[in-house]
Amino acid sequence: MNQKNTLKSMIPQRLLDIVPTAIRDKWANRVVEKVKQNNPDLYSAIGGWSFIPEEERETVIEAIVTAADQIHREIRNES
Repeated sequence: MNQKNTLKSMIPQRLLDIVPTAIRDKWANRVVEKVKQNNPDLYSAIGGWSFIPEEERETVIEAIVTAADQIHREIRNES
């Protein structure tokens, strides 16, 4: 399973809706990199999965939401 594509596809729509369309892909890539940075073991595990185990789904989404929150704070601090 491709970690980058998997994580990008799991970003909740409510988070995507607050990001301007023109920078959405760049933002999603930053979220994936932040997940990889914050959760290297999880990121590695995703690469070995052929599907996302139901018991891991919430953990993955939580990691994405946490990373997205960190990215939003970084962007606000850059402004």
